[in-house]
Amino acid sequence: MKLALTGIGLVTPLGNSVQDVWRAICAGQSGVGPITAFDASDFPTRIGAEIKDFDPHTWLAPKTVRRTGRTTQLALAAGYLALADSGWSRDIDHFRDAAVIVGSGWGSSASVEEAYRTFFLEGWRKNPMLSVPMCMPNAPGSQLAMEAGFTGPSFTVSAACASGAEAVAQAVHLIRAGVIQRAVVGGCDAFLLPGLFSIWCRLGVLSRRNHDPAGASAPFSRDRDGIVIGEAACVMTIERLADAEKRGAPIYAEVSGVASTCGAQTVTSPVLGAEVAAMRQALADGGISTDEVGYINAHGTGTKLNDAVETAAIKQALGKQAWSVAISSTKSSIGHTMGASSALECAVTALALRDQVLPPTINLRMTDPECDLDYVPNVARPKAFSAALSNSFGFGGSNVTLALRRYAG
Repeated sequence: MKLALTGIGLVTPLGNSVQDVWRAICAGQSGVGPITAFDASDFPTRIGAEIKDFDPHTWLAPKTVRRTGRTTQLALAAGYLALADSGWSRDIDHFRDAAVIVGSGWGSSASVEEAYRTFFLEGWRKNPMLSVPMCMPNAPGSQLAMEAGFTGPSFTVSAACASGAEAVAQAVHLIRAGVIQRAVVGGCDAFLLPGLFSIWCRLGVLSRRNHDPAGASAPFSRDRDGIVIGEAACVMTIERLADAEKRGAPIYAEVSGVASTCGAQTVTSPVLGAEVAAMRQALADGGISTDEVGYINAHGTGTKLNDAVETAAIKQALGKQAWSVAISSTKSSIGHTMGASSALECAVTALALRDQVLPPTINLRMTDPECDLDYVPNVARPKAFSAALSNSFGFGGSNVTLALRRYAG
C-alpha cells in the first residue's frame, strides 16, 4: 500500500510556515541565538534555538491558552496549519477514521517545571486548578484530537530524539493494517526552562560556542563541540496515496518504508549495528535499493561521537553508494528540537524530494577524517533524486529511519 504525506504544519525558530522555514533552511540561515526565555548567565551554555514571535492568543481561544502549556500550544498551532494544508474536511469524515499520534521526548515537562516552581516559591494553592491536564505527557496529542474533533485512536509516543519519527512509523503500521485510513502525526518539544536546561548542561553535551550562536551547531565539522537545544512543533498528515490522488490533494512525497530498532547497549551512546539495521530495514520495507537513495537527512547532532558513528553506519548500510549520496543535518540551522526534530526532518526530506533541492549543513568549517562523506557543506544545491532516508537516533537506544520516495504523479 502506498502512502502519501499531504499536509505539513511547522512552528520553529526559523518561522511558522512551510514556505518560510524551507526558504530559510535552503538559504543557510540559523535560528540559534542567546537564550531570552530565562536568565542563562550562570550556565556554561547560554544559547539556544528559540521560537520567535509566537503568541498563543493568535492561534488559540483564550480558554485553550489558559488550560495548556507551551508544548501543547506549539503542537496545536502546527496541527491547525497541517490540517489546513492537507485540505481534510469534516464533511467527508476525514476526521473520523483518523488517528492522532504525537511524539515527544519530554511531553509537558515545561508545565511540570512551572508547577514545581510555583509550589516551592508560592505554595501549592497558587498552582492553577487544571494543572494536571496541562502537565500530562499526552496533552499535546490529546488536546489536538479534542480541539479538531478526531474520534479515532489518539496517543503519544516517546522515543527521545526519535519520537516524531516513531509517530510516523506507528501511523504507517496502523494504516497498512487497515485499523485507520489516515493519521495526523508529528513531534513537539519545548523545554527552554532553567531546570530542564540545567540537566543538559550537567550532561556535558551542549555546545559552549556562546560567542558565535549562529555558528554553534556544526554537525560533521571537525570543530563541532555539541548540541544546541531548540524548541519546535511539526505536524503532518499521512493517508493512502489512492485517497490523496482521488481528491486531488497536494502530495509532498510518498512515505514508503519505516523501521525501528534498539541499540540495547547504552543509554546515551549511539550503537553502530542498530543504526545500520534501521537504515537497511527501512529500505527493505519501502522496496528501495541503495542505488536509488540520493539524499539522507542525518540525525547529525554535532557531537563528536554521534556524527562519526552515523557516518560509519551510512557506509555500512549503503556500501559504495555512501560516497555518492548527499547528506545534511537540519539541526545545523534549527538546533536540536528533541522529540520534534525527527518529525521536522521528515518534513524537510519530503520538501527536498519535491523541489529536488539538497538543503545544506551549515557551519561545516573544517573537514574531519572520521566524517568524510558529502554533507552538502554550507550551500544548498539542486540534485535529481528519487528516494531519501531520514535518520533519527535517540537516547535509550531508540533508532528510527524513514524512507521516502518522490511523488511522480
